Amino acid sequence: MNLVGVAEEIQHRIIHIFGRDMEGRRATNGGNAKLDQDPHFRDYVWFYEFFHADNGRGLGASHQTGWSGLVAYHILQSGVSCRLPKTPKTPRSLAHHYFDDVADTLSAMGETGDDIKSAFSAYADSIYTLGDLSPDAL
Repeated sequence: MNLVGVAEEIQHRIIHIFGRDMEGRRATNGGNAKLDQDPHFRDYVWFYEFFHADNGRGLGASHQTGWSGLVAYHILQSGVSCRLPKTPKTPRSLAHHYFDDVADTLSAMGETGDDIKSAFSAYADSIYTLGDLSPDAL
């Protein structure tokens, strides 16, 4: 396995500690029946400071931490390599899966062949954007 494969495996493992198993339990809840089964709690995901390396149980403070932004970034990036069935594999199919707008190469170009830019969109050439989305920006 090369370094990219290792990074993807770590990314998938981090994402999956927040998901439910076949019995509806989340690894981050550490077997807490109230958080896993109670209808008033089971749909809310707690983000901890750190996680147990063997079982994924959440440890430390359970307030909103930087983990939520990092996990969201991993989910965004995993569209290409996610192991779940029917998961979009390309950026275009990812956008088509999650958004109603349709982007194609013909409508993305103006009559002169220049890119059409919305006044409300952020572009990397603008001084008001961060350019590339990175975990540090989250």
